[in-house]
Amino acid sequence: MRCSIPFAPIFWLLLLPALSDCEKSTPPKTELEKLPPITSTGRFTFGCLVNGEAKVAGNTLDVPASYQFGMLQITGVVGEGTMAIHLYIDDTLIKPVPFTVTFDSFPHTHGVISYITDRGGCYGRTDGSSENTGSITITRFDHSNLIVSGIFNFELKLPGSCGSFTITEGRFDTQFTP
Repeated sequence: MRCSIPFAPIFWLLLLPALSDCEKSTPPKTELEKLPPITSTGRFTFGCLVNGEAKVAGNTLDVPASYQFGMLQITGVVGEGTMAIHLYIDDTLIKPVPFTVTFDSFPHTHGVISYITDRGGCYGRTDGSSENTGSITITRFDHSNLIVSGIFNFELKLPGSCGSFTITEGRFDTQFTP
């Protein structure tokens, strides 16, 4: 009998760490924590909150950008390919970084355009109206290394049953094609 008593405390000491791990769990990430960090190194990231839900580009092919024909164009294919967010800035508005352009200051034929397409058939774009507001801030526009980075947000009201999209906490960091 005396031999078995020393083993009982050892058994419980060995079992205790295993039992304590069951109680520990990582809390789920908030929607904001699901977004990529704000960077400016050309990491091919794109993400934002769409009506409060995190939407993130899945890979480098989902973040194309170009600076051609007088227009800076940045696209993020997000939501596992179900939605595309396009940002356009006319060459005449590009200034030394950082600079901010707003959607409500320009008609859609000049300056700044953003639009959303999704597989549900909804399509909409900012058009300079008071209903569609927002901004893009370019934090890095590096012609030598072909990197463009920035942050954005906008409100887009769509016709019909599509409702509206509120885009917040937007960020991108990608390389562009000249």
